[in-house]
Amino acid sequence: MPILPSQPVSMAKILDISIKLYTASMGKLIGLNLIMTAIYFVFELVSDQISGGLSATPDDMASINQSIALSVGVFLVYYLVTCVVYIAVAYRIVNVANQREDSFIEALQMCLKKLSAALVAGVSFIIIFMIGFVLLIVPSIIIFVSMMCYPYFIVVDSLDGFSSLKASHILVWGHWWRTATVFMVPTAILQVFSIALTALSGYLELSGGAGLAMSLINSLLVAFTAPLLVALGFVQYHDLKLRKSGADLELRLGMPKVNLEK
Repeated sequence: MPILPSQPVSMAKILDISIKLYTASMGKLIGLNLIMTAIYFVFELVSDQISGGLSATPDDMASINQSIALSVGVFLVYYLVTCVVYIAVAYRIVNVANQREDSFIEALQMCLKKLSAALVAGVSFIIIFMIGFVLLIVPSIIIFVSMMCYPYFIVVDSLDGFSSLKASHILVWGHWWRTATVFMVPTAILQVFSIALTALSGYLELSGGAGLAMSLINSLLVAFTAPLLVALGFVQYHDLKLRKSGADLELRLGMPKVNLEK
């Protein structure tokens, strides 16, 4: 039975379909989830080490500047690596949704094939987001939501980095509030869990408890729940495509049709 709907559905139905797609994809994502767990865990350890070094020399401006530069570098590496891994996750989820068989090796090959597009899109996305953040917080939120469908244009439509960002913006624009609302509830729930585990990890570390173990648990939680947002993003992407290609208001007004099916 097909998982994806053949016509636009309600936001509640999008969430329901996303959970079903995530559940159906879990068996195929274990290897990628473990890779993501390792990435998150190493990033958290390195970040703690940098923070510890910064706390040890609070009045040394040279050390502070060096720590800030190192933190930015570590974050960029972490962000770009996760962008590439998410391409593989999206690839497997898309195949499950379309009832196509694939393998873990094929997912890794997809990472290599789409590497340049993923890196260009990832770097461009964060630069545009930061520019919006510097100007005002509202533009950064608008940009973040409007461009968050770019991985699916890379995987499904084989667009390059810049084209995927532009296509995502065109697809979401006009349905921005709907897209933001769809992501709001699950993101907030997952964020609460992450914050709670991070706080518990910090408490255990201060009290001499198993802080390292809690960091690992937090990394596992993030790695195994992040694909839910990837599945949610794909279902929303599919729904918006149905809306754009159907009796959309812009089309009924005779506006030029945007080709999103390249």
